[in-house]
Amino acid sequence: MKKFFAAVLLAASTLFATGCGADENIGYINQARILAEAPQMKTLFEEGTKEADAIENELKATLEQNPEMSDEDRQKTINEFEQKMYTATRKYTAQIQQKLDTAFAEICKEKNITAVFNNGGEPREKVFIMGGMDITDDVINKLK
Repeated sequence: MKKFFAAVLLAASTLFATGCGADENIGYINQARILAEAPQMKTLFEEGTKEADAIENELKATLEQNPEMSDEDRQKTINEFEQKMYTATRKYTAQIQQKLDTAFAEICKEKNITAVFNNGGEPREKVFIMGGMDITDDVINKLK
């Protein structure tokens, strides 16, 4: 489950700058807030977490039911479940990315914004922007 969240947040963190048009208007977001507060994001995180938990529980059950499994077979089984987890993570990451991209594109078009920067979360993610428009609430509202 922790791997699921880490992978989703890593993929979503690629949103540092998204071009939107020809003018020079800059927008910024608090990506952590969007991922935590937007209803569609919450739903996808919940679904992804349930699927990740199910895969993890299935692996545990498989290993517990086969205590005599050789080390080679055990590693093969673990690898198969890691691949299932990877596939599930990619599926939800792609859905999150698509929804975010759509919301950004719509807001950029509406507000004539040419670039969007992530300016929230941890201090290392902060970008100094003179002016600009905070569109975090707009994105959260689009993702209701």
